[in-house]
Amino acid sequence: MLRFTTLYFLINTLHYAYGHPSLVLVLREMFVSNFRRTSIFILTSMIVFILTIIISIAIFPTYKLDRYDF
Repeated sequence: MLRFTTLYFLINTLHYAYGHPSLVLVLREMFVSNFRRTSIFILTSMIVFILTIIISIAIFPTYKLDRYDF
């Protein structure tokens, strides 16, 4: 279950950050490479995901406010 959740998170992260071609890269990295390389790849993807959120909030500060403004 943990591996499936991590794979799902990784696919969503890279799809959000880079677009469709990264999906093939994610699947290849998860199922072909060894555990250590995959762990580094997951860690890098999480860092990229967090940086993407921070940058998008910094560039578009009003988007988050408008979205939750009732």
